[in-house]
Amino acid sequence: LEEELLYLASKRPDKTEREIELGRGVTIMGDHSIPYEILKVVMGTCAKVDYRNIALAVSKVSGHKPEADETGG
Repeated sequence: LEEELLYLASKRPDKTEREIELGRGVTIMGDHSIPYEILKVVMGTCAKVDYRNIALAVSKVSGHKPEADETGG
């Protein structure tokens, strides 16, 4: 992941003012099956190479009913 993010950054080395302030933007997609510890490692790797403007995206599966541990209840 780190290698790929560095490669992408090298293709556009000049940062906007917003990127200088917040870091480069990245969206991480996932679902409830991704362990939190792995998500933390992915986010840490992104931040390490200045992809600090991190958004998390999920897609809801049609007909999926969250289990009690997914909703906090």
